[in-house]
Amino acid sequence: CLVAKMVLLLLLLFVSSVASVNISLTSGELCEGAVATWTCVVDGGSLRWRNLGETGFALSVSPNLVPLGVGSPFSSRLTSVNGSIITSIATANLTSSVNGSLLECSDGSFTLNTTTIANVSLLLKISVASTSTDFQYNQFNDNADITLEGATCVQNNINVNGDLVAMTTEPLYRYTFRSRGTYNFEVVSFNYFGNILGVFRETYYWELYDYMLMIKFDEDRNSANFTVQGLRANQPPINSCTITVGSEPKSCTENVPVTFANIMSSSDTNITYNITIVNDAGVSVFINTLSGDLVVNVTHTVNNFTTVTVREQRYVGRDNATVPGFGGVAFGCFSSAMIVVLLILKAKKDGNTIGLKNPNVGGEKGTDTSL
Repeated sequence: CLVAKMVLLLLLLFVSSVASVNISLTSGELCEGAVATWTCVVDGGSLRWRNLGETGFALSVSPNLVPLGVGSPFSSRLTSVNGSIITSIATANLTSSVNGSLLECSDGSFTLNTTTIANVSLLLKISVASTSTDFQYNQFNDNADITLEGATCVQNNINVNGDLVAMTTEPLYRYTFRSRGTYNFEVVSFNYFGNILGVFRETYYWELYDYMLMIKFDEDRNSANFTVQGLRANQPPINSCTITVGSEPKSCTENVPVTFANIMSSSDTNITYNITIVNDAGVSVFINTLSGDLVVNVTHTVNNFTTVTVREQRYVGRDNATVPGFGGVAFGCFSSAMIVVLLILKAKKDGNTIGLKNPNVGGEKGTDTSL
């Protein structure tokens, strides 16, 4: 029993006397042309580096790097000594000469059998350009993500409106919008030798929602459909939308018609409406009054469907524009608010005047147009 206890004590003393060696990559990446740094921590003994047959060690803490030797691109320095804990770094510009070699760290001479050695295999990756670049706006968060998929060993310069805003090796970059405006993004991807691998460009309009309003009248049903259509794909989407005709508000969704009944009557010659659209860039409010005289003539009938010609049309809008009609469809553009009005009329065969019943409104006449 006494002998067994003595053997156990000797084993414990032997285990506690064995130094530990840990090596890890602390900056850079295993890419040809990259600058990378490894850190080694030794508990007990001394600390030494080796690569491609070259060895190096430092006796004191120093800010200066010391080359391992002419056969290796690595340099090292001792960064701290805290009791038995010794810490050192080794750094190099990774060239093809080190590809496949070992970077080793030990707690003593590499020639002794009792030395503990830790190592990493330097298997360098080559630079590969992104196979797919995606720009994704994050609604309600005022930011957008640029994702470069499939890229390896690539450095990305992120430019916004000509200014360099970031340099990153990460496959994802997030940009936060701070003020309304047009943002021109450019991502230039380089390898570690400075060669351009690819360029990605995207324009995003972080502005109040830019849209077209379509109004379609149905004279038989005495109703009108209001439809909001976005004019730009790269703009913050709608958070909320409300169309109010008279005193009746209704919520709206892009490209979905909103119907208002009893839109035309003999006593009401004006249609006042407003559209309020909220997106991440702010609140857009447009108020307009549609007023005027519609005169239609039946021209011919094809397959039991009546085709009409709008001879003249006037709207009193923000730009006080006179609008000619074209073959049953009239367009009116109000440039300051980017509003377009579309009327599709289903005529009666007697050619009577339909629509808004006030032939004296406006005073100006549009150009006569026929099919």
